[in-house]
Amino acid sequence: MKVKNSKLFLDVAAERFPKEIRDGDILLLRISLLNDENILKELLAIHKNNKEHFSYWHQGLKELLFATTNDIKKYIKKTHSICYAVYYLDKAIGHIEISKSFSPLPPKLEEKNKVDITYLIDKNYAQKGIMYKCLILLENMISAQGFNLLKNYVDKRNTPSVNLMKKLGYEILGIGGIISEEMETTVVTYYEFQKTLNTDIENKD
Repeated sequence: MKVKNSKLFLDVAAERFPKEIRDGDILLLRISLLNDENILKELLAIHKNNKEHFSYWHQGLKELLFATTNDIKKYIKKTHSICYAVYYLDKAIGHIEISKSFSPLPPKLEEKNKVDITYLIDKNYAQKGIMYKCLILLENMISAQGFNLLKNYVDKRNTPSVNLMKKLGYEILGIGGIISEEMETTVVTYYEFQKTLNTDIENKD
């Protein structure tokens, strides 16, 4: 599947990526920004109840401290993401985003089938193996759509997420940092993780 730009990526996702992925007690439900306001409200409640738990992700940035469902919509649009709400026992407990970064430079051959992932889970359900299972389901789906290279960026201090990436077989490509323009210092140091999928990947429960 050839992906030329972010808009096409989202259009293809709307047509080909499944609306839902279910396995036992876990459900991943792809969000429509036009039709799923109630799901967005559930995600907003998760963010409001997990501000400290999600601190490695939002880093205190105002635009990521969602106050309304419109803030979530803006984030999804800005990052050109496909967003799946995560349900466990029919309760919304988090979300996962799939996005494709684009550069004005010609992409390297190995990056043409690359997507980035981001995930968040309610503190009451963290470190219970739920997100591990969700990401395995996601890998199966992403591979079926013709993508075989996954990337994720994890705050170096976020030990549970670092361990999750290693458990899933991701490799550390390098270490990067986000610089504060005001202080001219590194405020976030992160690992760049990458995983190559097999086209015949199987569920690894």
